[in-house]
Amino acid sequence: MSSLPSIARNRVGLLALSVACLAIPYTGGAKTHALAKTAPLTKREKAEVTLDRLSFGPRPGEVEQVEAMGVERWIDRQLHPEKIDDAALETRLDALPAMRLSTEELIRRFPPPPVIRQVAAGRIGVPGDPVEQAIYANALANYRERKGDTGSDLRSSTDIAGLLPLTAAERWHALLTMTPGTVRPLVQGMTPAERQQLVAGMTPEQKEILLALVAPNRVVTDELQAEKLMRAVYSERQLEEVMTNFWSNHFNIYLRKNGEMPWYLATYERDVIRPHAMGRFEDLLMAVAHSPAMLVYLDNQQSIGPHSVAAMRASANGGQKKSSPGLNENYARELMELHTLGVNGGYKQQDVVELAKVLTGWGTETRQQGYGFEFGFEFNGRRHEPGDKVVLGHRIHEGGEAEGNEMLHLLARSPATARFLSTKLAMEFVSDTPPKSLIDRMTKTYLKTHGDIRQVLNTMFHSPEFWSRDAYRAKLKTPLEFVVSSLRATDAKVENAAALAGALDRLGMPLFGVQQPNGYSLKADPWLGAEALLARMNFALALTANRIPGVTVEIAPSAVTAAVSAEQSELQLEETLLDGRVAAQTHDVVMKQMESTQSAPITVTAMDKGRTGKGARDPFAPTIRGNAPVSESTLAAALLLGSPDFQRR
Repeated sequence: MSSLPSIARNRVGLLALSVACLAIPYTGGAKTHALAKTAPLTKREKAEVTLDRLSFGPRPGEVEQVEAMGVERWIDRQLHPEKIDDAALETRLDALPAMRLSTEELIRRFPPPPVIRQVAAGRIGVPGDPVEQAIYANALANYRERKGDTGSDLRSSTDIAGLLPLTAAERWHALLTMTPGTVRPLVQGMTPAERQQLVAGMTPEQKEILLALVAPNRVVTDELQAEKLMRAVYSERQLEEVMTNFWSNHFNIYLRKNGEMPWYLATYERDVIRPHAMGRFEDLLMAVAHSPAMLVYLDNQQSIGPHSVAAMRASANGGQKKSSPGLNENYARELMELHTLGVNGGYKQQDVVELAKVLTGWGTETRQQGYGFEFGFEFNGRRHEPGDKVVLGHRIHEGGEAEGNEMLHLLARSPATARFLSTKLAMEFVSDTPPKSLIDRMTKTYLKTHGDIRQVLNTMFHSPEFWSRDAYRAKLKTPLEFVVSSLRATDAKVENAAALAGALDRLGMPLFGVQQPNGYSLKADPWLGAEALLARMNFALALTANRIPGVTVEIAPSAVTAAVSAEQSELQLEETLLDGRVAAQTHDVVMKQMESTQSAPITVTAMDKGRTGKGARDPFAPTIRGNAPVSESTLAAALLLGSPDFQRR
């Protein structure tokens, strides 16, 4: 992507315009700039707001569809996602078969590094399935090679030229039966075109297994990120996806916490977050608290009560640190500060300590199953701190696991939790500084309905504050929202999401990439820097020029014909990409850039340049090589996607 930064740098005026406009409240586009801020939204604008806020952005023609259906009806459908047919998305997700598996099945079929280390040490066996045996054999060979514990040359002697002409089934079988450790160097030694030829005609399962022969951890990580993106782009249940992303960020878990975390996260959104995204918050909180992903991420499985059976036994054995790590307060603190009450929720340090004692024994089971480990929730009474505890003024009587359930119930029903969550939801959907009147109303609904998320959302969506002109396009899109809304606005066809996940890395928002438990900020400030805006423009140029591998867009085919003027082409793009909501200043800047392109043609290189070799995110992802000229309409589309008008929702 080497040519893109120079493009943006040569257009200092556009970058300055973006920084200036994004740093101040949006005052409306060409259709609305003359309206008083107190004027009610038009029917059309309400349809636009609905799609901007309750989805990842409108697709071409979707504003008209919502306007025709009626905003009320569309919102009601989205509040009940179980009534919406999403079969088309499920068909797309068939390309990610690993994401259908349970955590236990994922660990067995695509062993994480700790399992391979256990196998190498002879502590556990290898599965009996021939395909899984091949995956383990290659993983073991690669592990030993990295350790320098191999006496043989593992470079492949297979003739690539002789392998590629075979049928897909023959190629797959040949790779499956190669000497362990030879598949990875063979694949890494291929050109991108040869890799594509290698997997041509294979089923998603066969491609998955081939990648597992190279690096089993990549299967889980890549498909996890791809599924999140594909759901956001293509799901008809858009509000459910927005809420799933909101709660996943609220209950943030870092992908690279340890060697097993991707395997936990693969089922976290699917089985823990999404089923409760619009249900009762208490049910969601309970599901998260019982999730191995959260317990491992915040170290609660290591926590041992100071007077527990396990601690007493460790003390009797000499008090070795390994056997008695002691009380861990991480999860208890974040449970109150970030998940429920909020930083000003009225708790004290002693409450954190007492809640940590309540939650001792809450951890994960690690029973060996011959082929690896079974990871699930387990309450270990030997680690649990005995006796009553007092948290937030409530006496919690000794009761083992029931103590934690009682505390989760109390936290979920707390008025402080109701206000904290209502404030965050209003920040997500209305503005960075939502009105107190709206928060009060949402908090009241939360308490009245015992934390019914759907009812709290319904209160917000029917509030005057939600539909006020002050809130109209007041939110800056996060990098994820920007990328997905760009794909939806251009009606992009995504065949492989690997390069998109890489783009989010460069935009500063890697998927599941926040190390701290507070997740990504809902406010605009972290995303307003000049480098961040430059990165967005680079992405827009690569997207509209079809230089993102695995992604295809068609930008206004008629715009390149002689019968259509540059002005007509630009206006056509404004209607397609932004429903015509473009300020006069943006329109003028885009027109000037289109004119300058005629005398200084621009070429754009592939976005994944330099990422198709050993460090490639997906060695079998489609790869575009060489340069491509940028037409006037392509440049105009990129500038519109990078404009302040598109950046806000």
